[in-house]
Amino acid sequence: MPTSSHPDQQDELYLLLMRLMRGCGTDIIITLGDFNAQLGRTPPGQHDTRIGRWGVQKRDNDAGRRMRQFLADSDTAVVNTFFQQKREHLATWRNSSDVENPRLWRQIDYVTISTHWKSCMTGARSYWHPSIRTFKHKFDHAMVKVNFCYRTKCSQVGKSAKRWDLTSLQDEQTVSQFDEKLREQGVVITTMEWKTLATTVTDVAESIIPRESPQRRNQSYLSANTKELILEAKICDSERARLMRRAVYRSKCADYRTYVAECTELT
Repeated sequence: MPTSSHPDQQDELYLLLMRLMRGCGTDIIITLGDFNAQLGRTPPGQHDTRIGRWGVQKRDNDAGRRMRQFLADSDTAVVNTFFQQKREHLATWRNSSDVENPRLWRQIDYVTISTHWKSCMTGARSYWHPSIRTFKHKFDHAMVKVNFCYRTKCSQVGKSAKRWDLTSLQDEQTVSQFDEKLREQGVVITTMEWKTLATTVTDVAESIIPRESPQRRNQSYLSANTKELILEAKICDSERARLMRRAVYRSKCADYRTYVAECTELT
């Protein structure tokens, strides 16, 4: 990205990025590189879905304001401002004259992703050692590493029970063969008797046996405290989401251990 001394070139490049991103539809789009912009971190107590609290700079420069407008237009978030790290692990650029003073280092290299997919990012930090191994000294730009975890929908593993194709009973020949097999076994039930029996059993079940609640069966052991944590985790902001997921996981594990202990005592 050009420097702040070339604002027209920066605007042209942002427009080009916008056209490319709009052509990709709803795909996962990640942009990364040297944006030559200083973004101010979000102050404590305020919430911003695009820029986090863990930036290096306190306020934007001219290029940072243009980049902030680009983030709003493209609905993207800067990943490496949402994870708390040491200042030297947040900064991505240093002046050659300020090698030993991390307070003067800046954050101008960013990784952005659509706000819809921001939760897939689980970590971000800067690394200076790769440049030391390659060039025998710290390069002016650090390598930025992010952790991306794409969660897919899990399908049930194992063989499912095969169901009978009851539509075949609409065929008269199949029905007659079924009746013949029953007669061979000494069972004689007419079609009307089958319907009467099915109706009677259904009516009795509706009056006595309660229906299952819509909750998942494998989570019936969850306590009221865990269910409250789950509801709170669904509505909390992005900054607390990671802590809430950990709290829910710990509470679920505790409930499951209690459930297993109770089952063991019963047996």
